[in-house]
Amino acid sequence: VLHQGHAPFFKREGPVTILDLSVPRNVSPALSDLVNNLTVLDLDDLKHWYRREAADMAAVMARKKQIVETQRKGIYALLEHGNVKYVQGKGRIKKAGMAVAVDAEGAETEVPFDRLIIATGTTPLNIPAFPFDGQHILSSNHLLSLTEVPESIVIVGGGVIGCEFACILSALGAQVTVVEAMSRLLPLPSVDESCSKILQREMKKRKIKFITDQVVERAALSDEKLT
Repeated sequence: VLHQGHAPFFKREGPVTILDLSVPRNVSPALSDLVNNLTVLDLDDLKHWYRREAADMAAVMARKKQIVETQRKGIYALLEHGNVKYVQGKGRIKKAGMAVAVDAEGAETEVPFDRLIIATGTTPLNIPAFPFDGQHILSSNHLLSLTEVPESIVIVGGGVIGCEFACILSALGAQVTVVEAMSRLLPLPSVDESCSKILQREMKKRKIKFITDQVVERAALSDEKLT
């Protein structure tokens, strides 16, 4: 296993799943369902509380970091137990049957192979018209490390990730608007139009606004707010 970064996880505490907000995004909607059905979240070993009108994101992130570290150590142990060699570094293919991992100091480790699986993950697309600044214009990665819930937010793109974040942020108290260039949310060949209609109906129930058949062309900052 060649890996440059760290893997995200979530943890179950009794009947409640504590979400690491950097978990795979197909798991993230569990948080919004949990929050929508709870008034107070209070666990014995969890040193923060959640109320519908205020989410203590600093405490949530601190707890997340602790849980991720515990789970990461567990994964390392499982890899070792399964005789899986773990090398942290930036990987590249040197030649047929040989990969190289380069660590932070520039040292190289050769890793021979018969078969190679490339599973590098993805990175957010930084659109020139909306360059990420980590404060007003956020990537999905920035959203995974929020220190406070925004009062309102516009999500450009009504695909899987955009809709999941819309539900999560709405559950945490933000006023959410989703803008999608196509005629429906989740405009994917693998998603039936009937599924999109169900999603749009549920988002309306949660007071999530969505605009279809529209393209966002630019964003202007005025008085610390984007328009």
